Amino acid sequence: MPFHRTATAAALLLAFATHASAQTVTIEVTAQVDEMYDPTGALGNTILPGTLITGTYTYDSASSDTEPSSDFGHYHQPMGSYGFDLSAGGYRFSYAPDSDMFVEISSSATANGYHAANTNLAPLTNGANVEAISLYLQDMDGVNLLSDQLPTVAPSLDGFEERRLEISGSDINGLNQYDIKATVVSLATQQASVGDGHYTLQAQVISVDDYSGLLSGQIQVGMQAEGSFSFDPNTMDQDPNSNWGHYPQPNVAGLGFDLTLGGLTFRSNSTQGGLDANVINDTGWDAFNLASFSNEALANGTSVDHIDLDLSDPSGNAIASDALDPALPMNGALSERIMHIGGYNNGNWFSIELLVTGIAPAGGTAELELFPASGTVHPMQMFDFGVIFPPQAVPEQVSVQVNGAAIEGNCLEGDPNQEQRVSLICPGLSYTLQEGSNQVSVSAIVNGQTVTESVGYQVLSHD
Repeated sequence: MPFHRTATAAALLLAFATHASAQTVTIEVTAQVDEMYDPTGALGNTILPGTLITGTYTYDSASSDTEPSSDFGHYHQPMGSYGFDLSAGGYRFSYAPDSDMFVEISSSATANGYHAANTNLAPLTNGANVEAISLYLQDMDGVNLLSDQLPTVAPSLDGFEERRLEISGSDINGLNQYDIKATVVSLATQQASVGDGHYTLQAQVISVDDYSGLLSGQIQVGMQAEGSFSFDPNTMDQDPNSNWGHYPQPNVAGLGFDLTLGGLTFRSNSTQGGLDANVINDTGWDAFNLASFSNEALANGTSVDHIDLDLSDPSGNAIASDALDPALPMNGALSERIMHIGGYNNGNWFSIELLVTGIAPAGGTAELELFPASGTVHPMQMFDFGVIFPPQAVPEQVSVQVNGAAIEGNCLEGDPNQEQRVSLICPGLSYTLQEGSNQVSVSAIVNGQTVTESVGYQVLSHD
């Protein structure tokens, strides 16, 4: 398929792309206060019209749409795992372990809306309560959002006539209300740090205790374990101690450990909880620890009680804070690198100790982002179709098919964006759709892999 470059195509595709896999999406927010209602001075008169509000909000792109409507999506987030973290006037407005968070997308033909809301947030340093933070984007023309699918990038503010951020709460006694109303001036997708919490791992067995034979002699000293581990670096620190960070991980798939050793698989069951990341920054001791206490059983029914990764520096000079930096596993100053795996069955137990020999950022599997997302289409609704390729990928042998038939004509390739991702746009694809169910498939060779992704469009009847 011939490619022709156009910067406009790349910009269009990046407005709202849908992703095939789970990830924590972090959106950077800047807003300017328009109105401040605080008659009793609950916030000390430090936030006034013109004050800037800056920070982020997060959500899980894999969360389910609990609303059956095809043009309205409601995406409730795991409690206390995602939300807003904003600063203004010397105060921090941030989600807490019992905070509630949701994102709603309306793609109605008469009105488009994007709504992110967080309730029951952490109290401020002066004890004042933070009851809710809401971000509203509204397009009354109904043309800005083509789908109710949860996006993995920040929405483009272009086309939204209404762009509001509101923060509400009360004083320390819960009696006197305050309300902050602001205009959103920018939204941007936060670029992840090195590793982004996803790593490959190699380790060598240095001791095995298995007197009752739960492992059937399959694991011996000197054997190599290989696999991966993942954690979400956007979780909140639940330990008030400034030298110890405790970061319970969200109950979502794909986090924790996935290791093979001696023909056995040791894998976290992160949807059931029991995964913690810990950071110690103390005098004479720095450490990063990832501990999984909810794991899949071995094939013979033996429970895997714990999988622990411990990276430490006894000198206490490796790290500067207890923050959960996603690049911590790559910190070479955390020079003591040990893993422990243990479990039991019928009153017997086993224990494995390993020396970590290699950690590297996970490259991941090449994935394509298709736009617009699957959904219902009016027969008079015309649109172009697009694809965004992985960072630094050079796609080859790209094929786009509608209902099994290759698209005739040329598609246009966009220049790489700041993430070094090229895009492809196929003008007028909607003209090739038929009434009823349609499938659009894209296949390409990306970094040596053959990758295929599909979306479906249900075209309504003309009647």
